[in-house]
Amino acid sequence: MASSRVRITHRPPLRAPLSALLLLLLVATATHVQSETAKATAALKHFYEVMGGDEWTNSRNWNVGDPCEQGWYGVRCNYATIDGRTLKLELQSNNIRGKLEDTDLRDLQWLRDIYLNDNNITGTYPMYLCNMITLQGLVLANNQMHGTIPSEVRFNYNLVAFDLNDNDFEGTIPSGFAPMRQIDLILLRNNRLNGTVPADLLTGHLRQIDISGNEFTGEVPPMTGNRLELFYAAHNQLSGTIGDFGPRINRIDVSHNQLHGYLKESIARTQRLIRFNVEYNELSGTIPPELGHQRALLYLGHNYFSGSIPQNLSVVSRLYTEYNKLYGDLPPFLQSYPMNMIGALDLRGNAYWCPLPHWCSKPLGGNGMCDPCVTPKFCCHPHEGQGCSDIEISECVCGKVPSCCNDRWGPECVSAMEKFQCGICVHGPCCYVHETPYCENARVSECVCSYMPSCCTDSWRQECIDILVKNKCGECDGPASNCCQPHHDAACTDTRIANCVCDREPHCCQQGGHWNDTCVSLVNDFQCGACA
Repeated sequence: MASSRVRITHRPPLRAPLSALLLLLLVATATHVQSETAKATAALKHFYEVMGGDEWTNSRNWNVGDPCEQGWYGVRCNYATIDGRTLKLELQSNNIRGKLEDTDLRDLQWLRDIYLNDNNITGTYPMYLCNMITLQGLVLANNQMHGTIPSEVRFNYNLVAFDLNDNDFEGTIPSGFAPMRQIDLILLRNNRLNGTVPADLLTGHLRQIDISGNEFTGEVPPMTGNRLELFYAAHNQLSGTIGDFGPRINRIDVSHNQLHGYLKESIARTQRLIRFNVEYNELSGTIPPELGHQRALLYLGHNYFSGSIPQNLSVVSRLYTEYNKLYGDLPPFLQSYPMNMIGALDLRGNAYWCPLPHWCSKPLGGNGMCDPCVTPKFCCHPHEGQGCSDIEISECVCGKVPSCCNDRWGPECVSAMEKFQCGICVHGPCCYVHETPYCENARVSECVCSYMPSCCTDSWRQECIDILVKNKCGECDGPASNCCQPHHDAACTDTRIANCVCDREPHCCQQGGHWNDTCVSLVNDFQCGACA
């Protein structure tokens, strides 16, 4: 009996055609797009309803068909349909009213920029905004929003611009801004924010920050961020000194605060200074000549700056020094009205010495005027007047010897100046340039300083020696120069001798260098002149 055999045939499993898979994918994608489109359209319609759309200034095409196809006013899309990829919502100055937290903008998954500034939006900062990871620009300025800025804003790690100017927010600045590597602009002007300014804000990735018109306290952090260009913090309650400056910062406004101390020389690091406003503080010391390295707008008024105006400020575009404690001769560039500062110069409320240039008494556009000049009273010479022209020295001496400011500045006042270390009266030779005021001959000093008072307050410069010779205040044997004496400045006052020496030894004239003993000896060695 023959046995029956069962033959099993193995066949490969059935596979769907590739075209069928693609069809399924397209159907799924289309379904998803339709779902996202419907969700986004519903979110925009809800926004219209909640935010008073019927009263908007412009609501063209809203609630008609597809927002992108129909071009709803203020909705900027990157494709022809709304498919979940709306880029911008631009409805600034459009009479929008309501609370933003009552809307469903979170359903616009690809919303990149929100511009709702200059409207009538109320309520608090919506928490859902912190979860919109595609958000790059958020501008809600000039509305009526209140509450605090949530710390969760740090989750908007793609945020570039953050503008809440002119609202009613309070509390502190969240610490989460500093680590955000994309953040470029933070504007929080005219709110009720308080606390200290986070130090890492000004040393991180920010390019511009404006926190003016708030209630911040504490010190101004160092403005040393490699990208920082603008820092505005006017009208707060900041105290302490002004910190260091970074290489790119070009606009600084810390006016109307309670800052004190001196301006640091690191301001010289700013290569492109455009605006520098420190008005209405309690800053003191002299005006740094480094401020004159660029054509900046300088607002230095209503402080306690003393000394004279540096000559190299001639290049600045505006110069406001009103109501300080400045004194002395006006620098040469102010002897005639500087045409680059027409209508942008104010020297009132100081004690500049007679004679003043004729333009000083003529108001130009409400500015450009000086108070009546004063006759200088030299601190190192006894005189009949009360006090002396250097306000800081005068206050120091009179605090110890009140009669010096109540009666006359007698010999005891000059002695008290050095005794109490209020100042020094060390005089160099009359025919050589030196860094101290006056010269060793009192009669010569008085004669020269009657023509140029700053020779008896600032330093004994070449101009002082020229006046000495021209007005026969004394005699100088040989060239009136300091080329035969070592000194701390580069070069020497006889240009011919200096050029002769420095053509062969440049270090004697290089910036930051000194005319030392070697340079003096080279005057004879190179036969540039004769030094005994």
